[in-house]
Amino acid sequence: MKSTRSFFLPLLLAWITSLAMAQSVATDEFNFSQIIGNLEFLERTDYPEKELGYSLRYENDKLLKADIYVYDNGQPNMKDGIASPEVKAEMASVASGLHTMEEMGKYEGVKELKQGEKVTKPSGLKFLWSRHSLRQIGGSEVIYLGKRISDTFLMVRKGKFIKIRITTKESDLAEHDKEIERFVNQVGSCLL
Repeated sequence: MKSTRSFFLPLLLAWITSLAMAQSVATDEFNFSQIIGNLEFLERTDYPEKELGYSLRYENDKLLKADIYVYDNGQPNMKDGIASPEVKAEMASVASGLHTMEEMGKYEGVKELKQGEKVTKPSGLKFLWSRHSLRQIGGSEVIYLGKRISDTFLMVRKGKFIKIRITTKESDLAEHDKEIERFVNQVGSCLL
């Protein structure tokens, strides 16, 4: 009986460890889950310039897509939270970036709908937030050409910008609004 236990215990521990690793996404600083809200992790992109960091793509089968960007933009020692000049400048660059994409012919009709702060529950972390409407111009990888809503959430945590960009079809916003909130709340918990 003792030898059977000693044989199965290491197998059980190996299985539990592999299960735990399968449920999280590998990052250096944070413990993001494979599933956040009802969105599943799809891929990680590491950018060639170190200061641009990496992004994690999550999505579901209803064209609700979320990207989490973790980067420092070459700005060391940033203060955590949303009050620093760096965070405010970075948030301003979100709107200008959308308008630049419009000038390049990638988007049309970019319009800011709302902006403010969002507090995640239960973590209590704050994000700056903005919501834009836009229409993506057709291209080889574009699946949906109708109006979209794009929410951006931004803060600094552990000296890195954490930017979440969530996009959905405008026609699905009422259905997806609670899911967007749940996703951001769960990301907040992953950042603790």
